[in-house]
Amino acid sequence: MNDAVITLTKLLIAIGLLAAAAAYGSALLDLRRHNRLSNLRLRGLIRDHHPVLFGVGLAAIAIALLSPLDKLAGLRFSAHMVQHLLLIMVGAPALLLGLPSPFARGAVGRRWIRQILDQLSDPLIAYFAFNANLLLWHIPRLYQLALVNPWIHDLQHALFFYTALRGWWRVIDPTH
Repeated sequence: MNDAVITLTKLLIAIGLLAAAAAYGSALLDLRRHNRLSNLRLRGLIRDHHPVLFGVGLAAIAIALLSPLDKLAGLRFSAHMVQHLLLIMVGAPALLLGLPSPFARGAVGRRWIRQILDQLSDPLIAYFAFNANLLLWHIPRLYQLALVNPWIHDLQHALFFYTALRGWWRVIDPTH
């Protein structure tokens, strides 16, 4: 694999994770600064476990994509599967579990965005999209392409994560 592509990808992932952590922390500080955090805590809308779980989600993504596991995943199939499971079964649900409902509602914003999310996360559609994506990447030609092309491999990771978020959204739905 091209080292420049890998370095750029890792840099973009790191920036994205740091930006997500900074936005989350900034939102908490903003609530505290405007004396709304304690009110939301009393109403049970923001709990102590929210930042912890959000951090676990970010850490799972970082471990999967930025740690030595990423290099090991190129050498060992088992490490490669652990990498994918961290994205799908730890990172995606932990991020959603870590979103307090006021944050999630703010992220979703307008009613039409919520309606689109509801459609995209319909259980049947989300189940089909996740499994179709998983099966697609196990077609031998695509599987081999993902092993030799870092851009395709990154696309694979992004689609695994995206379809996992869609599926977990309906189960966890942080807007409620």
